[in-house]
Amino acid sequence: MTGNRRLLFLLLFIILIVLVGLGGLYLYLSGGEQPGTQDETSGSDVGLLHVRTLYTYGDEDRALAHPVGSAVDGDGNIYVTLRDVARIVKFSSDGDYISDFGEHGTAPGEMLSPLGIAADSLSNHLYVTDRARLRLICYDLEGEFLWETPVLSPLAPAVGPDGTVYVGTFGPIVQMSPQGEFEGEVGTRGLSEGQFDFPRSLAVDDDGFVYVADTIITDTCKCCDS
Repeated sequence: MTGNRRLLFLLLFIILIVLVGLGGLYLYLSGGEQPGTQDETSGSDVGLLHVRTLYTYGDEDRALAHPVGSAVDGDGNIYVTLRDVARIVKFSSDGDYISDFGEHGTAPGEMLSPLGIAADSLSNHLYVTDRARLRLICYDLEGEFLWETPVLSPLAPAVGPDGTVYVGTFGPIVQMSPQGEFEGEVGTRGLSEGQFDFPRSLAVDDDGFVYVADTIITDTCKCCDS
């Protein structure tokens, strides 16, 4: 009789562990809330507050699957690269769907694996790095293809206050004009000071300083005067 009770308690314990695990998995996959919901901001009015989460785009509510890069133009419109379907989705500043564009392929203006993206309202340009095609691709802010140029292992673009384009690569930071003309580069690949290994993200301030976040050289932020 005692053995049966122990077996019953053990089975109940195992069932409880399984249920807790399934609940945790559900919360992880759903992001902690049901898709399509929008919660009210709460708590302190200081710092970052959650406003809205986007799960779908387009009239058919297609899944916003595997988003990689994001950018914002001067009007507050949001652009998101979808790596696996080679699309760029445009939302308003409120998160409402506006349009999407891009074709999967290797022809000029087409994409295989769009990663980083940067918007420049000064030139009306949208810059996209395609790591698979080894290209920096330029569209206008409405999604019309303008030009592309080869870049070895491009990761992420950024735009300076004067319209200069910077592209992080497996090696130097490449500097280009708004028309895609090569203007120079800085840095080499390595682990020493002033070198880069995986410069995954770039940003440029109003004074022209370029800030680089290196994924491999952890806890490192490097900057240089453009």
